[in-house]
Amino acid sequence: MVNFHLSSEDIELRDGHILVAKCSNGEEHIDSELDLNYYIGNSDGAFQWGGESKSKYHQSPKFPCTYTFFPQDFADSAEDISFELEGDDNVPVLRASLNPADGDPVEANINLAECIGNDGGVLVYGTFHYPSIKRAQSD
Repeated sequence: MVNFHLSSEDIELRDGHILVAKCSNGEEHIDSELDLNYYIGNSDGAFQWGGESKSKYHQSPKFPCTYTFFPQDFADSAEDISFELEGDDNVPVLRASLNPADGDPVEANINLAECIGNDGGVLVYGTFHYPSIKRAQSD
């Protein structure tokens, strides 16, 4: 598995939560999509891999990806959702205003390369460890 953003073309976000790309399988680029609502949650105004309480497994600080079986639905509590490849390294950053439990919406971001990869031309969610991956920077 490789970093999806380094091995894919035409990466975009559809409907605020579906990541779409043409992913390389080594020979050609294949259309692929991944519904981020299944893997990213809103934990009191912050993006969280696996959401807050719906995750089946403990979330490791070293590997932020957890395998989940229930939709996390970050998009249901978000506004102004956007996706961009940012900086010289083209870091794939998802940004949104997330609603906390109480108070005003909070600007949040998450580096999708932390837990999204390209497995033979298919966008996948899983535990990856790439030392070169940078955290998304706040504006």
